[in-house]
Amino acid sequence: MVNVEEEEDCSGGKLKRKEIRNGLRYVVFNLIYADAHYEFFNELFSTTRCILIHDLMANSRVFLSDLKSGKCASVVETRLLRFWEARNIKRGGELMWIDMLMVDVNATMIQATISANRLPKFREKLAAGSMYSISGFDVARCAQNFRLLDSSLLIRFNDSTSLEVLTDPVTPLPTEGFRFRNQSELTGLANTNTQLP
Repeated sequence: MVNVEEEEDCSGGKLKRKEIRNGLRYVVFNLIYADAHYEFFNELFSTTRCILIHDLMANSRVFLSDLKSGKCASVVETRLLRFWEARNIKRGGELMWIDMLMVDVNATMIQATISANRLPKFREKLAAGSMYSISGFDVARCAQNFRLLDSSLLIRFNDSTSLEVLTDPVTPLPTEGFRFRNQSELTGLANTNTQLP
């Protein structure tokens, strides 16, 4: 008569020694498999983490004062103070672009521009006093002559730019923007053709 050894399991039942051995083999196999694939899964998780961090940075909010020259994937929240058309009087008043003045929560102002060929995409959304979330734009240097603001940078809309109307901004935005100059500063700007007083 064969003597089959039995042991109690955690629930009080009986387990045969052979079943225990099979269970141990299964556990050991899975440990070896997991160890063999550790590097693969570790690299996969690291790559996924980098992608998530990149996406978070790409969609992060920044202030106008943080902008640098180049492409910007971050989001800025601004209020459109004023906008007007720039036309070429030598070509019968042909529309060249739209210029805009924008302000953020820190009362930092910046010029923005939309070229005539991209205007149909944004024109219906433009309204003085409205607030916007803007992303996917270019940051470029302003022309040296007749700058509108102290900032040397401007926002230039491109084909990837997203312009969304804000009804509930993260922080309330100023409704106006001002620049104050004393007489000596205005005199210093006279005949320099660098800024519009």
